[in-house]
Amino acid sequence: MDWEEVLDLFSNRLRLAPRSEDEHHELVTIYKSCDNNGDGLLEVEEFQDFVQRARRTLLMLRREEEMTIAKAFQLEPSMIVEFRVDLPLLWQIFSRYDYMGTTRYQRRMLKRSYWIWALLQKMPR
Repeated sequence: MDWEEVLDLFSNRLRLAPRSEDEHHELVTIYKSCDNNGDGLLEVEEFQDFVQRARRTLLMLRREEEMTIAKAFQLEPSMIVEFRVDLPLLWQIFSRYDYMGTTRYQRRMLKRSYWIWALLQKMPR
């Protein structure tokens, strides 16, 4: 399997599409390191190794991102557990509307962000 096929399977079948440039770069690095014979293709065993290593790496990167966001907002552990999966998306929305870099929301921006978040929850992942 070449890189495009592996990325397609990883993204569409396993639902582990890279969410950032860092994640994409890590996947490329893992892909290259799993290609033992250097032909640019992964055999079945190499692909299995890739999936295991890539899943582990993505989980670690995403947990680090979640914890960074949680620390920035001083979230209680119960809030982290409840919103863990959505923290990166919520951070993205917050950052988009935090024009002055104050890390504070105006009431109208909070309402707009909530509706965007609610609409995104209805979209298939």
